[in-house]
This record gives sequence, C-alpha cells and structure tokens, in this order.
Amino acid sequence: MSEIKEMVAEVVEKVLKHKVEKETVDLLEENLWAENVWQLLLENELHNVAVSEEDGGAGGDIEDLLALYGLIGKYAAPVPFIEHTLANYLLKQIDIKGYEQLTTYSITTPLQLKEDNLFGTVQHVPWAKYAEKIVVLAQEGSQQFIVVADLENVLLKNGTNLAAEPRSEAVFEKVKALQKVPITAQQYVALSKLVTAASVSKMNGALTTAFQLSVQFSKERE
Repeated sequence: MSEIKEMVAEVVEKVLKHKVEKETVDLLEENLWAENVWQLLLENELHNVAVSEEDGGAGGDIEDLLALYGLIGKYAAPVPFIEHTLANYLLKQIDIKGYEQLTTYSITTPLQLKEDNLFGTVQHVPWAKYAEKIVVLAQEGSQQFIVVADLENVLLKNGTNLAAEPRSEAVFEKVKALQKVPITAQQYVALSKLVTAASVSKMNGALTTAFQLSVQFSKERE
C-alpha cells in the first residue's frame, strides 16, 4: 500500500480498536449490530477508499480494500463494511458508479432476467436485512448480466450464519432491474475471484486474532 493508504488502514484500525469490544461483537447474538461504528466509518469517508478520485473517493484499489477487510476480520467488527464496499467495487469493474445507500451482493446463483425483471431465489445474502440495494448475477438466454436492484421489492427470509452475522434468503418475483450490464465468462471469473479474496482476507484477520488469543492463553494459564 502507498503511504496514504497506510494512513487509511491506521485510521480504520484505530476506530475498530477503540470501538469494537466483546460487548460490541456480542450485539449480533441479540440481533443487533454496531451502528455507531458504521457511522464513524462513514463520517471518515472510509467506505470510499476504492472509489475514484473523480467521484470523491481516495482512488484506491482492491489491495487497499483487502487490507481493510483483514482488519474487519481481526476485530470481528459487526458492520457491513465488506459487503458495501465490495458490492460497489464489483460495480466499478463493469463501469457502474457505486451507491451511497447501503449495498450488498450475491453473485453465486444466477437469477432469471426477463424484460428487465428479476425472478428466482438466492441464499445466504449478507446483510440484506439492513441494505437498500443489491448487486446480483442474472441470466437471460445464454447471456449473463450483473444487475442492481432495490431490496425493498425483494421478499427476505432473514436468518444468521454460524457467526450470528445477518444472512437472508432473497426471493425475487418480478423485481425491476435498476441497472444491468452484460458480462463475459472471463469477467464473471474475475468478479468471483474478488469475492473469494475478500472472504480469505477477512478469515486471515480472524485467524490472526485467534492465534494471538491462543498464545496469550497459553502464557497465562496455570
């Protein structure tokens, strides 16, 4: 990372270190989340790290985001930072401007696209319960698309994963596509790799903390 990007990472770690405690992480068990931490990240424009300078962002890239995703995992921060920033970064790859409204994504299972309307069901959508927009994969004939839709028109069956993070089954029944861009098979592979890299970075951060706690426990136990 550049010096400027390292400064951004330092700010994010400072926010998480001082604001994310055990009680903060445990909010997920109570079906809540760290809205105050999310607001701090927004106020400091940290969600715009990978947004172009022309659009008011820092002009960073995926490496900058992945460094921050590691910090989210390290502190187990119960905020939709990864989902929102990665959804917008996926859009950036196909020349669609990102959204300020909280946005999530699901590009594993393709929905059906018919006359600019979406049909079908996708599972385990992260933070859909709180998001306003969603980036999805859709199929029309033999052509695949990346599509943006409003979540207010989607039926959500909300639940959690094993970490108590919000996950939803999203049912699309003639949901209007706000934007759509056709993609090639190669583009889909590239986008999927970004999603995988984000997950690995988050897990790496979590494993770092698990290792540190294990070492600390081994030194303190009697």
